[in-house]
Amino acid sequence: MPSVLICAAAGPVADDLHASPVWRDDVDRHKADSMQSAMTLSVAAKPTLVVIDRDLPNAERLVQELRGKPATAGCSIVIVATGDSQADEVALLEAGANAVLRHPPSPEWEERLGRLLSVPARRNLRMHVDLELDGFFGPEHHQGRVHNISRTGMLVEVPLRPRIGDQLRFKLHLSMDMSLAGVAQVVRLAGPNRFGCEFSEIGAWDVRRLEHFLETAPAP
Repeated sequence: MPSVLICAAAGPVADDLHASPVWRDDVDRHKADSMQSAMTLSVAAKPTLVVIDRDLPNAERLVQELRGKPATAGCSIVIVATGDSQADEVALLEAGANAVLRHPPSPEWEERLGRLLSVPARRNLRMHVDLELDGFFGPEHHQGRVHNISRTGMLVEVPLRPRIGDQLRFKLHLSMDMSLAGVAQVVRLAGPNRFGCEFSEIGAWDVRRLEHFLETAPAP
């Protein structure tokens, strides 16, 4: 059963989450209204998904703390932000958040939260990745590192500056004798030369290989 930690004070964000996938009958929910209570609950809950209201005091520090604890280092972290994009959202992504959802709710809530609830926890790993991006003079080849990965995407560090929506061909080196290839789409920028990608084209067999790898790979 998926375990979700909801970090939000009473208000519109907390209310609207009741109508989102995190309120399904098959989800184990835990609610916190402060950074302190969230950290306490995270130890027992071992959440696979954490949803944080951007306006919760110390939200950035909470993300950093969650990423630094073994029980939550590999979970998915989603920020719910009311109104227009603000500068502090970049800091939240750089601290380790995986995505920002805009409030009030949109169809993206259903799609993104529903998908994250079915995704195994991310693994914080260090692997090599080759990327190909179509440039002015043809395909450009780059090598970089994967910082975390799930069955649907990865956070990579590569010396290039993609744009949101760019399609990248990749070859991911899972081990000395295992690699997989496909296409990923850039969905967020997470700092200089760091960006998050979602797999948009990857074979069913490669997905199974990746899932097995995530379940069995030793901790770094």
